[in-house]
Amino acid sequence: MEFSRLSFRRLILLTFFVLLLALVLSLVVYVRALSVKLVYHHDRQVPWFIAKETCMSKGYRLPNIFEMWHLFFFEDTIVLSDRTDYWVDHQIQSRSFGLNTRSGILSFDVAEDKDHFLCVDVSK
Repeated sequence: MEFSRLSFRRLILLTFFVLLLALVLSLVVYVRALSVKLVYHHDRQVPWFIAKETCMSKGYRLPNIFEMWHLFFFEDTIVLSDRTDYWVDHQIQSRSFGLNTRSGILSFDVAEDKDHFLCVDVSK
């Protein structure tokens, strides 16, 4: 009985520290997103892999989801197309993530789907 109470307390403490670490890492990633600079805005819709190759060929990259959220919600000088998706750099197998400009939420599409994209530069 005493062992199970001790184990439960350790589990609670471990969970607290994991959540705290996740919060700190999220803040670090978001603060880094504040330094993102939009360098290329593509008007046509293309598959994810073409968007990624286009950015890389120009020496830039697709934004991560935090950077895209920052550009969408906080950058008044950037005009994004309404009611569409913009690719971000995250991909799992044949599915890629994006930001839906109609609702401001994360989208998850097959990589062959055609969406808009931005290229960013985070070098200083």
